[in-house]
Amino acid sequence: MMAVGYGDVYAVNSSERIYSIFAQVVGAVSFGAMIATVNILVESSNPRGRAYKSKLDELKAYLNEREVPKNLAGEIKTAFKYYMSKKSVFPERDLVMDLPQSLRSELVSAAYAVDIEKVTYLKGEDEGYISHLMLCMKPFTNPQGDILLEYGDVADEVVFLMRGLVHLTTFNARGEEVLVGMVGEGERFFCL
Repeated sequence: MMAVGYGDVYAVNSSERIYSIFAQVVGAVSFGAMIATVNILVESSNPRGRAYKSKLDELKAYLNEREVPKNLAGEIKTAFKYYMSKKSVFPERDLVMDLPQSLRSELVSAAYAVDIEKVTYLKGEDEGYISHLMLCMKPFTNPQGDILLEYGDVADEVVFLMRGLVHLTTFNARGEEVLVGMVGEGERFFCL
């Protein structure tokens, strides 16, 4: 679109050169407008993608504004992406709470079927309780070796482990770390 011919016919005077430049500019602008229109159409067909991108851009702007160190900003973005991969970008709780209890339970059971199946604690529980619990959950991920709770901390959350293994350790009288238990996938433990 940018070229005007193969060079076998070329402008020989100023008015022809001006026309050639004008034709190239019009072609470039038209091409840019078409690309922009296609981009808008693609974005509008995926409201989840648009909302996700908007939230991620907002997070990046916040981290930039606060001058958060790059390694911490990277961890925060990873945690955010994991969270958004497990939860809806839409105000799920607000949308679902207006539904009748039976429909809400059915919807949450369908939306979170894989997670509900993994958690042994939820087996045999009331569907209303399960749907309320699933809507309140906040997915997060931790790097291997990260300490979730230390001696003396007060646990104020229940963690349902969906993937991985958590070692429960304490220190003996000699100050040596001792493994006292493990929590596997689908099990729960208390944390901060």
